[in-house]
Amino acid sequence: MSTLFGETFSDDLGRDDPRYGIIYPRKSELLGQIFITEPALMDSDLGDDNFRVCSVLREYFLRSREVFICKEPQKRALLSLLNNNQVLKTTEDLLLEFPSSIEQRQDRILQNLLILAPNYGDTIDHPPHMLDCYARNPQEYLFFLELLRDKELIAVKISRTTDGGGVLSPIAITPSGWQRLEYLEAGANSGQVFVAMSFAHEMDPAYLAIEKACKSLGFMARRIDTKEHNNEIVGEILYEIARSRFVVADVTGQRQGVYFEAGFAMGIRRSVIWTCKKENFAEVHFDASHFNHIVWSNEEELGDRLTKRIKGTILLPT
Repeated sequence: MSTLFGETFSDDLGRDDPRYGIIYPRKSELLGQIFITEPALMDSDLGDDNFRVCSVLREYFLRSREVFICKEPQKRALLSLLNNNQVLKTTEDLLLEFPSSIEQRQDRILQNLLILAPNYGDTIDHPPHMLDCYARNPQEYLFFLELLRDKELIAVKISRTTDGGGVLSPIAITPSGWQRLEYLEAGANSGQVFVAMSFAHEMDPAYLAIEKACKSLGFMARRIDTKEHNNEIVGEILYEIARSRFVVADVTGQRQGVYFEAGFAMGIRRSVIWTCKKENFAEVHFDASHFNHIVWSNEEELGDRLTKRIKGTILLPT
């Protein structure tokens, strides 16, 4: 057994690959299966920020995702290793995904509770873990559950004890809570960006540039081949588009699916940012050629111009 980000994990021998270095599998009941490269493992003690990383890892585990943790320079090489239920993150990525405001934390807690009680009228009979509430300690844990209760998003009884803890009754999402979840799933307040593009490995650097640009502005990029599912693929695509704030559609390679996904997004009033590599722009379909594309020559240019476009068209000044 070993400690990683302040939590206890079982140990498995790492595998040494000349291309990627040593990769260590680690697993815990609370955070599930993760994989971490040796350089990332050496920097895994984050002190007071450990609970932030673990909260985000817990969130991925609740959604049946495995996290592959590496250092930023390793990302490009490692992206091709991932299977469909894995995501590639640095510890910095995980820290940035921690909710940055009380409202964000409130909404993310509610979405975690939805996984624990997915049907109308379901109750959570055992108190959720502190990490489900992104809480540093029992005091923060009770504070946020009381916040959701006072806003009538959940129903719960909390009995305060002299040490600051509490005994919780079964938790149920209220009708107001379900309405809030429907609003969040609709994408209006979403931190997710759907990325429609070719899955060819030569496009991986472009995806990383898009992901980095989105992350720099507080958004999480989602490409459908990084999502594990048991449903037919079109339904999963439409679901993820609907719950995204906007869509980045890179038509390099002229994949028909990218045009379909962008068209669906426009039909449900999601903003679409069109991009295409310069050498392929002449092949853009006539019906989409009149849209204002970001025409890029290299991944650095793509990331820079996409960042400016998001600022100018999505994060409009208020």
